[in-house]
Amino acid sequence: MDALFEYREDRIYDPATQDATGIAAVYCRVSSHSQKEDLARQKRFLSQKATSDGYTPKVYKDIGSGLNDGRRNFLKLVSDGIKCKFDRVYLTYKDRLARFGTRPIRRMFQLQGIEMIVVHSDPDKDLEERLVEDMIALITSFSGKLHRMRRGKNNA
Repeated sequence: MDALFEYREDRIYDPATQDATGIAAVYCRVSSHSQKEDLARQKRFLSQKATSDGYTPKVYKDIGSGLNDGRRNFLKLVSDGIKCKFDRVYLTYKDRLARFGTRPIRRMFQLQGIEMIVVHSDPDKDLEERLVEDMIALITSFSGKLHRMRRGKNNA
């Protein structure tokens, strides 16, 4: 909290360095319930990676779209990161955290002294490929919402 008051004076946000917790957040996400086996594989793989790196894993997992920024355990991960409850975050791929907007989340972790480890990187893709993939993800997400609305399962 003191860092916020100091920010008001000099416009530099530099929170006090936190003591290491020895804990690593492991964030796992899949889009649908039919992918529960993949969710279990992510959890097992990332927990083993965190343990082999000398950390005690704390698992956060969600089933839901990476476009949904209201996922329960995603919000818990961000909240716990702000409170410096872990030293690292492990992800299988960057898009497991979110389809869009990962840069501010990474920066928030960085400001708290938390390192974000993405174990697998996507192969280098050109701009057109990334744009097409993003457009497909958006259309898929919105068509899913439309189908749920038609079934009366979504009031939004």
